[in-house]
Amino acid sequence: MIKQILLTLLFILSTLQIYTDDKPVIAVLDFKYSGISALEAAVLIDYLTASIVETDKFRVIQKAGRNAILLEQEFSLSYMTDERYHVKIGRLLSANQVVVGSIGIFRDKYLLTLKLIDIQSGETLKIETDKFDSTDELLEQGKYLAYKIAASEEQYLEITKIQEKEKKKFQEQKEKERREREREARRRNIERFFHSLFYKKNTTWNFDFSIGIATGRYSVPTGDSGIVEANSIVALFNLGLGYYISDYISTTFLLGFSYEEYLLYKRYASYSSGDRERLYNFLIGGRLYIGNLRIGPAGIIELGYLNTETTFRGFYYSFGLYFYSFFLTLSPLRNGIYGQLGYTFRITR
Repeated sequence: MIKQILLTLLFILSTLQIYTDDKPVIAVLDFKYSGISALEAAVLIDYLTASIVETDKFRVIQKAGRNAILLEQEFSLSYMTDERYHVKIGRLLSANQVVVGSIGIFRDKYLLTLKLIDIQSGETLKIETDKFDSTDELLEQGKYLAYKIAASEEQYLEITKIQEKEKKKFQEQKEKERREREREARRRNIERFFHSLFYKKNTTWNFDFSIGIATGRYSVPTGDSGIVEANSIVALFNLGLGYYISDYISTTFLLGFSYEEYLLYKRYASYSSGDRERLYNFLIGGRLYIGNLRIGPAGIIELGYLNTETTFRGFYYSFGLYFYSFFLTLSPLRNGIYGQLGYTFRITR
């Protein structure tokens, strides 16, 4: 008996303004929702209810009073999302109108729909819908749908203008925040990159071994003070010792040497392909690896001094590619070319 009295008082308090004010009494029912949690849906419904109250166009039955009345009459609260019961619920609550709605996700957009239903006729008086990019925008901009539900024709146009302006402002702010996050992410990535370039827990040395081939044409003096053009192929065996700075940078000091007795000549004058000379060749230089040195690919830059008795004598430069510990470099020479094929391995202390 006491419970019934309290519920009756609660109902009277929630609808008291019916008799003292000509504003229609409405109830905001629970919404259908998908893609968001029950808690998020409840928060959004409360926020929209507050926005409707803010318009001062209706007398809104509070949620607690609404639920108490329906439960007292043994009416399941789950029926509030069923369109077949909207009018019946409105009559049980003695409301003139009810607001119902739905929240869902379609193609990464949040869709919000609000309906204002007249209880006496069962007619849908107004329907408002909009799409939003995020829950933040849904919460921030959804209130304008509530304002439109309560607006007159003149007010509706004004609210639409304000909504469009605020929506544009909101999107610009979000875009600005997105760009700032991207800049911050790039800055952190650059910091991590340079940190990884020069930070390593263990000292690592790398040893290189390669075979270089230099080939080209050169001039050979003859016994009768003449000069003939000849072809030469020179093989150099190169060893290198370097410091493995990180997984992205490594350096190597190179020393190469060769000893040859045979040269391949074109047949000119008194020279033939069977002529023999002993030649001593050497190479000294440096190699820089830049890139992914765990497996590759990585680029190679090499500078050095190459001395061959025939093909080339002087400074040279090479570019190459490193992949799975193997590397290949090529260098243009005067009247020829110099290439290397090699392997590098590391020792970590």
